[in-house]
Amino acid sequence: MQGRREEAKDRSYETLEQSFQGWHEGKHDPWPLINYLPSTIRTATRELERRVGSAPAAKGEKAAIVREAVLKQVGDFRVRDLERECPGVGLDWIRTVLTSMKEAGEVERVSMGRDARWRRTGG
Repeated sequence: MQGRREEAKDRSYETLEQSFQGWHEGKHDPWPLINYLPSTIRTATRELERRVGSAPAAKGEKAAIVREAVLKQVGDFRVRDLERECPGVGLDWIRTVLTSMKEAGEVERVSMGRDARWRRTGG
């Protein structure tokens, strides 16, 4: 980790130096710095996604996420709709929560198969 930080620091200094060469003569080139900034933001965003993605969910949090997504559905929905709304929640867990909600009378399966459709009930 420290090696990457040092490399990034060195690269930023090099980029600044390139951009400001000729500053006093009015002949500097801002493009190296302009091109460097989006790559820095992209790298930081990836690192944030990696760190957030590796954080364990609190006990019961994923089930609550799935339940909330189900309760927001209007009309029929499919498991793949829930997968899109619940990033980081596995397909098996989504199915487990749906089964639990079905047993509680909160949802019903409208059709079977790969593209099975579900709908909320009054329960």
